[in-house]
Amino acid sequence: MYINNQAFKHFSWAFLAILLISSPLFLTEKSFLNIWINRLHNPFLDEFFKYITYLGSGWVLIPLLLFTLSRNYFLSLALVASFIFESLIVQLVLKQGFFSEVMRPIAYISNSNLLHKVEGVILYSMHSFPSGHTQTVFLVFTILVLMSKRISLAYIFLFIAILVGLSRIYLLQHFFIDVWFGAVIGYIFPVIIICFLSKYFESYTNPNKKSGAIRFRRKRNY
Repeated sequence: MYINNQAFKHFSWAFLAILLISSPLFLTEKSFLNIWINRLHNPFLDEFFKYITYLGSGWVLIPLLLFTLSRNYFLSLALVASFIFESLIVQLVLKQGFFSEVMRPIAYISNSNLLHKVEGVILYSMHSFPSGHTQTVFLVFTILVLMSKRISLAYIFLFIAILVGLSRIYLLQHFFIDVWFGAVIGYIFPVIIICFLSKYFESYTNPNKKSGAIRFRRKRNY
């Protein structure tokens, strides 16, 4: 089964450790991390975070879908299903629903005009919780880790995903809590979808075979 992939296990345990280690930040004032990181600004970080944040854009799912289609139909199905369910929950239920009035850093922080703002970045004021970019990048890299057998890649992917999450805080687009829960949502939905689909479909024993060697069959109950 895909979640028994050793690379994915390393990714999961490291991710869990980071969630636990960072959780004490929930005890601090909501904007603490934004203000602290903002003080560290410099031209290099401005450019770095300005562009790495695009890895959390929904557009990255297009090349990923094409890539998974060329290698593994099952994970392609899981990717599409995860994105649809995550989008419905994050964008409609949470952002536009229960948490539609939650302000973003630029609107929440008093004297925000004194904060450093990265040139060329459009700052939004509402619909802060959770971070859609963080959710997307963790969805992307969770799927990639599930396709990979290399443990080293699992740590690289996790590191990049975390940087994208930090970019949302650095760019004053989200709070720590938005990024933390966005990461959890992005990780957990592919896992749930894959476990669910595995009950109804089956492939050949090697989950990393080329797409031409992958077959799905509805399991029969006798």
